Amino acid sequence: MPDGAGKGVIHGIPMSMSMELIRETLDCDANPPILGVRRLGDSGSLLILFEGSEVPWRVKCLGSFKKCWLYKKKLEVCVTCGLLGHRADVCPDPKKLKCRGCGKENPEQGHTCIPVCQLCGGAHMLGDSKCRKMYRKPFVATKDATRREDGKDGAAQAKDGPKGRSRSGTPSRSESGARLTDKKEFPSLPSREDPRLPKTGPEKAVSFASKVTKANPETVALRKENAELKAKIGKQEAELKRQGTEIAELRKMIAELVNNKATSVAPPTQAAAQKLPEAKPEIEEADEKMDTEVVRPTSIKRKAAETDPLVTLERKLTSKFGSKIDRLETQMQEVNVRLNALGDIKGSMDKILAALSGLTERMANMESVVFANNGQESQ
Repeated sequence: MPDGAGKGVIHGIPMSMSMELIRETLDCDANPPILGVRRLGDSGSLLILFEGSEVPWRVKCLGSFKKCWLYKKKLEVCVTCGLLGHRADVCPDPKKLKCRGCGKENPEQGHTCIPVCQLCGGAHMLGDSKCRKMYRKPFVATKDATRREDGKDGAAQAKDGPKGRSRSGTPSRSESGARLTDKKEFPSLPSREDPRLPKTGPEKAVSFASKVTKANPETVALRKENAELKAKIGKQEAELKRQGTEIAELRKMIAELVNNKATSVAPPTQAAAQKLPEAKPEIEEADEKMDTEVVRPTSIKRKAAETDPLVTLERKLTSKFGSKIDRLETQMQEVNVRLNALGDIKGSMDKILAALSGLTERMANMESVVFANNGQESQ
């Protein structure tokens, strides 16, 4: 595993779970990208390698969030030769004995001494669990401590005035920057402002969530676009309602005209219908008497069809309202197309709003965690 990557440790994982199932449960949207996972020996603890140097406070595993601790690599100590860097089972020189207390080579049987640790100088043997330097400081904690030391140096230079910068050696790395288990030593959040600039006045207390919300221009733009889309949808709905009312009025008007014409024109009486066939013999007799060819008049069926009031009314209505009806149909088709487009836009906006709500909930959770840790630190 690379040293520059973030390494965290979680506990309480059942031994019956396989590494494939563990990796599948860890690969979710709630966790940052993970490069690798392995067990720490035959225990319920897992070592997780994250992409990048950041290590999250919590990791979602098996449907719940577990505390994620920074991984501190333990220094290997050989109990045979008393050297660092390897274990006794892989000692290159097992015949060379050395006391882990005082460092004496080939000590006698029953050797007694005052133990002094070679790592921290404490009154215990080398490799004892009491040694504070048996575990290496994580890379993330070292980087944060260096950053804070640089900020303190810059603030001191800005307060004292412009002076020459000279560094004789590497800056001291304070242990307060490490991510410790003691709640009283919880490190403070880094400032977003440049500490080397002088402060102009007292700052107002603003919560973490409000700062993130104000400094996010994408959220403001999305809300503005959402309001504009809602206004457009309202206008389109009002236009559709108005056009539907006009169509209903036109249909009602056409029905009234058809009823009025049908009642005003009465059907031919039976007497008139009986007189029509009686005129046929007279016309035939006149034709027989006439020597010259006479053109017969138009038939009664054709004349009745031409003078039918319903047909005439239909032609007039078609010539008068046909273009308007065509325009209304065209407008209705355009409105349907717009409604479909607005439906797609609304679906995308719903997805964006869901993402925004998830982001807001995540920021609220982060704020609650930060406030809880600050309250515990003050206690």
